[in-house]
Formats: sequence, C-alpha cells, structure tokens
Amino acid sequence: MKEKTISELGSFQSSLTKTSLSPYLKAFPVIFYEQGYTEITIRRKQWLIGKFNQWLSQQTFRILELNEQKIDQFIEFHGIKGATRRGDRATLILLLQHLKNLHIIPSLPENTENNLFDHIEQDFVQYLSQERGLSQATLIRYPATVRPFLKWYFNRVSAQMETLKAPDIVKFMLSYAPTVKRSTAKLMATCLRSFFRFLWGVQHKKVAKS
Repeated sequence: MKEKTISELGSFQSSLTKTSLSPYLKAFPVIFYEQGYTEITIRRKQWLIGKFNQWLSQQTFRILELNEQKIDQFIEFHGIKGATRRGDRATLILLLQHLKNLHIIPSLPENTENNLFDHIEQDFVQYLSQERGLSQATLIRYPATVRPFLKWYFNRVSAQMETLKAPDIVKFMLSYAPTVKRSTAKLMATCLRSFFRFLWGVQHKKVAKS
C-alpha cells in the first residue's frame, strides 16, 4: 500500500468517534483502495462511515440490533440535510455485511435466499481466515464480490451447491466479464477460484466423514 494511502487511512482511523463499533471500522476502507476507487470517492466513503459511526453513538439501540432498517433511518436523517449521495446506502450495506462476517452482529434470516447466501458467505469467510490466513481487507472484499455469482447460479432451475462445477463458473464469467471493467472481472475470477477451492474442500470433508 502506498505511503500516501497509509497516511490517509491513518487520518481516517484517528478521526473516528470512539464507539463499541469503531475498532471494527478501521480496516474497512482498505477495500476501497484495493478496488481502485479515486481518492475523492474514497474520502467520501470514509466521511460517510465516520458520520454513520457518529450517528450510532447518539442512538439508544444496541449494536446487535443494527440492520438495514437502521441504515435507512440514517440515510433519511442525512437526506433531510441534503448530505446523502447515490451509492451511500450500498456502501453501508457492504459495511453491514462486513460486521456480519466478523460475527459482530447476527445474520438474521430476511428471506430464504438471503439466509442461504449469508450462510455460504460466512462459511467462505471462515475458510479464508482460518485456512488461507488472508488479510482483513480480503475477508471484506471476497464474499461481497462472490454474491453476484451466487444470485446468478441459484436463479437457475434445480441449482444446488453440491452440483456446482467449474463449467458453471466459466459460463458465468463469459456473461459477466463484458459488463464490467477489466479489473473488476479479474477480481471476480480470483475470488471465484478461491470460492471453488473452498467448495471442493467442503465436499471432500463430507466424503471423508461418510
């Protein structure tokens, strides 16, 4: 990571209002640097996270109760002041998923599809952390990147995790890659390689136990 990036990240970390959540927010913006966002966009996202953390410190609900509805309350609060922008909610939803992956807040079953995705993503994060020893930034980035593939795969008739094969991933990439930047497609391919190894390991353990 460049010295300027480290310096800016350090400034963001030191500016955070001290709350029960702030220790888990410090590494979160790393994902934006690694995904190649412009400095202006990153500053905006860091500002948003800082404001959200500050708003949380003024609320009476527990961190365990943090969910999408609470995020919408924050968006509405700042929207009245004309401070919100397009993409702010997506940034905070990504933060919410990050906190779920860290088991700071529970993954409540909103519907069958989301509950299934959350379960798969949490197992994937555990694999990346315990067996691959990957960085915190990667633990944030990979599950969120894989979700479009999960949505695509499970929208197919009779699709099951146990029947997923390498050609399915190739087929997805052929349709996905032309719709995004080359760097985004490359990240997706890297994530899916790790995801496929993770699934292979799960199936291998099931066979070994049987």
